[in-house]
Amino acid sequence: MHDEKDHILTSKNTISHIKLPALYESEPAFSVVFVIGMHRSGTSLTTRIVNIAGYTIGNSADIIGPDSGNPTGYWEHRSFVSLNRKIIACYLMPKFLSALFFSKLKKKAVELISSFKDCRKIALKDPIASITLPFWISAVREALPERDVKILVIICVRNPLDVSKSLQNRGLIITKINCGLWEKYISSAFKNSEGLPRHVVHYENYFDGECDNLINNLSSFLGINLTVEQALWIKSFIDPNLRESDIGDGIWRSNLSIGAKQLYLNLLKQKNKRIKNNGMLNLT
Repeated sequence: MHDEKDHILTSKNTISHIKLPALYESEPAFSVVFVIGMHRSGTSLTTRIVNIAGYTIGNSADIIGPDSGNPTGYWEHRSFVSLNRKIIACYLMPKFLSALFFSKLKKKAVELISSFKDCRKIALKDPIASITLPFWISAVREALPERDVKILVIICVRNPLDVSKSLQNRGLIITKINCGLWEKYISSAFKNSEGLPRHVVHYENYFDGECDNLINNLSSFLGINLTVEQALWIKSFIDPNLRESDIGDGIWRSNLSIGAKQLYLNLLKQKNKRIKNNGMLNLT
């Protein structure tokens, strides 16, 4: 059972107490934030920011810790990640088998969401949830049928060639397959979140001078007024040295699929529109 309304996980998997904004204390709705997007696109960093802003991600024992691939931590709930992999496996099964397994997985998913019932704001992160999101939306509504539930989606986007390079640095797959996965994850993220409040975070903005705007827009989307302590804590967590690849405009000269190029071009246009308007673009 989770009861961490005023508890924020630290990078050392301990609990630190800070005073949360008044808005967090008075907000009547139960808010669930899903942080999705392709792997190596800032989902971990973004989830940590959401956590510092006041959203519970689980007890320290439930959270996957850091490793050489992600030294600042993944900020993922073990059960959420485990269930997502089993859901994907079900998608590959014949229908007569998958129905039985889906029923069992839905029960476990409802139990996981219900374990947060004493919290007002929770965040769950896993890139694979870009594909499994409809399953989780259904689980949230089944777990909390009598609550005023608000489901929010944050989609993390990064240049697909940089994503591929980062994956290759870890010995994972090859460029063509990596970029194909990028297109699948990002297109699924937008398709599966249609009709929900959603916000796009561009990984590059953490490091290109737009970081303050990114954090302000993200906190505005979440309905959070950050305290000075929270803002400083967030800025201290962003380490430019963790940015391994910055290919830049090489995407236009790459052999990336036309669909992936067009998708990324559209996302960049939306990003520029948001910056021009000096505000948040809520793509619903």
